[in-house]
Amino acid sequence: MAGATKFLRLVEMGRKKIWIGLGVIILAFLVVAWIDGGRQEPRMIEQPVALSATGGEFTGAQENKE
Repeated sequence: MAGATKFLRLVEMGRKKIWIGLGVIILAFLVVAWIDGGRQEPRMIEQPVALSATGGEFTGAQENKE
């Protein structure tokens, strides 16, 4: 019985180490992303949009008329 208790204690310690390791990895990822995210200014995404020939009237059709 003592062997099983010792094994369960080792498994529990292993789980704790896994959770701690995952937490450290996630924290490191967030720190790197936070530092790296400040290097470039955010900019607007601009691209031309094709307008329909109906002059902007909504007909209800979801077709692309070109």
